[in-house]
Parts: sequence; C-alpha cells; structure tokens
Amino acid sequence: MRQLLHCSGPHSIVALHNETFAVVSEGNDDNAAVAVELLPPTECSIDDRQGDCVENEDDSKSGALVGAKIPVQAVASMLSPDGSNLLCAVSRSDKSLSLYCISIGAELKHFSLPFAVY
Repeated sequence: MRQLLHCSGPHSIVALHNETFAVVSEGNDDNAAVAVELLPPTECSIDDRQGDCVENEDDSKSGALVGAKIPVQAVASMLSPDGSNLLCAVSRSDKSLSLYCISIGAELKHFSLPFAVY
C-alpha cells in the first residue's frame, strides 16, 4: 500500500492507496485546517472535455467515479503565485492525471472534483 505526502507552505496533500485529501490551513490559526477529499474523475467530467457531458439524473452512469479503485501513484501541490489557490495534481496507476484547484480563504467544501483530466 502506497502512502504519499507533499506540502506547499502550511498546506498538504496526502494519499493512501486510492484516496487523496488536501489539508488546507485556515487563516492565521496554526491549528485550524480543513480536509478536502480530492475525488477521482467522474465519467461526466471526462466526457465534458469533449463537450458531450449531459446531466441526466436517470442515467446512473453519468456520475460514476471512474478512478475510485485505481491506486494513486504520485501527488504534488503548489500555491498559485498570489497565494489564493492550492493547485494539486494526482497521478493514478492507469496513467491518468487529475488537476484540482482549491480556493484558499473561501468557504471550503469537503470534496473537490478535478478541473482537468489527462
């Protein structure tokens, strides 16, 4: 089982087997942090790259997590130049790469979907 960790300033990205989380520090309080799960891409997010994603609640396949069981091979993170976003990259054993952008300072969600999948 792989255990991966990468830090960018006070923020971290961690992965254990097939799950990945970004630990984002909140404000100036060193003890306050939020864990944001970096979800694997959905079939919809992959299809959306080609412009043919159709949101349909009846289609059980549209929201299926494609990489849910695929182990994570590498993680990386960096702060944007202005420090307002944490950019994260997650590579999986199927040779896919998912990119995430987490806004720092905004109200954080407890999950994030990739904005790009390669």
